[in-house]
Amino acid sequence: MGFGVRKSYTNKSKKDGSIMTVRFVCNKEGLRGKDKRDHLTKNPRRETRTDCKVRIGLTHVDGIFRIYDFIEDHNHVLQTPKTTHMLASQRKISKVQALEIELAEDSGLQLRTSYELSSRHAGGKDNLGYTRLDQKNYLRTIRKRSLMYGEAGWLLRYFKKQNLKNPSYYHDYQMDSEEQITNIFWADPKMLLDYSYFGDVVSLDTTYCINNAHRPLAIFSGFNHFRGVVIFGAALLYDETASSFKWLFKTFLEANLQKKPQTIFTDQDQAMAKALHEVMPEVLEVNGVMTIPDQYILKRLTKDARSGAIEDVNGNKVVEDPDSVGTIRHRQLWPKLVKLASDVSNSEQAFLLDNEAVNQVNFEVPKIYGNQVNFETPQGSSNQMNFEVPPNLGTQFSFTKFLMEPFSTQSLEGSEFYGDFSNVNDQS
Repeated sequence: MGFGVRKSYTNKSKKDGSIMTVRFVCNKEGLRGKDKRDHLTKNPRRETRTDCKVRIGLTHVDGIFRIYDFIEDHNHVLQTPKTTHMLASQRKISKVQALEIELAEDSGLQLRTSYELSSRHAGGKDNLGYTRLDQKNYLRTIRKRSLMYGEAGWLLRYFKKQNLKNPSYYHDYQMDSEEQITNIFWADPKMLLDYSYFGDVVSLDTTYCINNAHRPLAIFSGFNHFRGVVIFGAALLYDETASSFKWLFKTFLEANLQKKPQTIFTDQDQAMAKALHEVMPEVLEVNGVMTIPDQYILKRLTKDARSGAIEDVNGNKVVEDPDSVGTIRHRQLWPKLVKLASDVSNSEQAFLLDNEAVNQVNFEVPKIYGNQVNFETPQGSSNQMNFEVPPNLGTQFSFTKFLMEPFSTQSLEGSEFYGDFSNVNDQS
C-alpha cells in the first residue's frame, strides 16, 4: 500500500457502544484550514495534503461490515515499496518487538545499535515495521508508565530517607498543574562541598545518557585540584525548555546558598542560554565547548583548598558520609593486601616477616579506637571472605536504580562531553 490511511469518523451504538459506521480516508485527504489568529506567520509549514478523495465507508449490518462507499483514484504520487514503512499507518511495534526493545535497553545497548540489530534480524528497515523514533517514543512510554505505578512516591521516600541520614542532603522538585512531578534536582553533601571549593567554573551537560530515551539528565560538573571530574549536582528534567532550565538554575543556586560560578560552560542550546541570562546574567557563558580548558582551572585550587567549614541551606555544617569514605579506603587497601598475601605465600621467610608485621598492626590499631574494635583474625578458612562490591552504575537506568547508586565520574570522563578541546579559542 503506497499511501497512508487515517480514520475520518466513527459512529457508535448508544445501546452497547459497538461501531455502526466508520470511514477511512487517505492521509492526504482535505486541506489545511485558514488560521485567522495570525496573519504574519514567519515560517509557515508546507502544505502536505492534496485534498485526495480516496475513501472507504463501512457499515455494520447483521454482525458483519459491508462497504457502502468506495473511491480509489488518488490525485497524488504514491509511495514506493522502499518508503511505505515510514508511513504512520504502516508502523506498529508488535509485542515480540517490544520485548526485544526492552531487553536491548536492559542490556545497555544504545538506541542506534539496538535499532540496527533489530533491522538486520528483520531483513532490513523496510521489513521492521517501525522507525527509530517509534522505538524512542515506546521507551519513553514505558518509563512514564513505571513512574505512574508508584515511582514518584518512591523518589520522595528516598529523598526523605537521605535527609534523615544526613540533613545536608538537598533535593527539590517541581510539579505541574495536575500535581505530577516534572523536574527533580538533588545534591548530596559531597556535591555541595565540592562546589564550595571548586565551583568557580562549572559545566552543565544535558547529553549524558541521552540515547537511553529517558528524560534529559542535567549534570553540573567541574574539576578539583587534582584535575579530576567532580559532580556539583544533578537533575532529571521533563523537557529542555527555557522554563525548565530557569527552575534548574534557581534551584541550583538555592542549594548552594546563592553562590554563583564565574563561568558556566554549556552547549549551544538557546533555551538554556535564555534561562541562564535571566537567572545569572553576570555569569560568563561559553557555548559549544566539550571540556573545561586549562586556563579556567584556577591555580589557587591546591591541596589546601578543602579548608574551612561549609554550611548547607539550614545552616548546618556539611559533612560527607563517613561510610562512603571508609568504602574508598577499603577499595584502595584491599588489592594491596591481596597482592601482598599472594607474594609472601611462596616464601617461608617472607611469610614470617609479613605475619610479624600483621601482628604488630593488630596490636597498634585498636589503640586508635580505644580498644573498641576487635581486629583478631576470624576463625575458619582464610578463603571465606565476606565483603560486598557495590554494582557499577551502567548507562541504562530507571529513577530507582539511578538514585540508589553514586555517580561514576569515570563514566563521565569517558563520554563525549569530556572530549578534545583543541578547537576552542582562549577565553581568558
